[in-house]
Amino acid sequence: MATLKDIERSLEIRSMEIERKLTKFIRDKIEDANAEGVVLGLSGGVDSSTATFLCAKALGGRKVLALSLPEKGTTNLQERKNAKKVAKKLDIDFRIIEISPILEEFRERIEDFDEESKLPAANLRPRVRMTIIYYYANLQNRLVVGGSNRSELRAGYFTKYGDGASDLAPLGCLYKSQVLELARHLKVPESIIL
Repeated sequence: MATLKDIERSLEIRSMEIERKLTKFIRDKIEDANAEGVVLGLSGGVDSSTATFLCAKALGGRKVLALSLPEKGTTNLQERKNAKKVAKKLDIDFRIIEISPILEEFRERIEDFDEESKLPAANLRPRVRMTIIYYYANLQNRLVVGGSNRSELRAGYFTKYGDGASDLAPLGCLYKSQVLELARHLKVPESIIL
């Protein structure tokens, strides 16, 4: 019978090998698509930061566009700082686009928009973000890289056609604990991993 220690050992990863395989996966997908690079949402959390590190290692900073898409009043200030720190460390193209005006316009234009219905309002944010990310991907002939990990995908913890949408999801094969391990290996800032 398996013990918890056995299960923990079975989830351990060889970080260097995983890095090599995932960076090759990213390079191959970009080459196959004849794309100019990648675009991804960079919230400053561990998943998006780890995905960004992988992309920069795979392609070089010039081929990575990271978008921070905060909403006034709901986006964590520390995560904003983390996103800037990652972009600076990797020397990638980084832009901040405030989505609050877009969300406000949507609320005003939809006649029967119901602020009390939590699910539609909550799902609107990631769908607006993904629309912006795909706009840049199409504009610049890039592929969209998602930051969802295997734990989120298995649990269905994402918004369909929102944060779950991407052209490639390099972290989709790793559980959250494995993403944390890979993040440490890639030297993602410790303040993000904690």
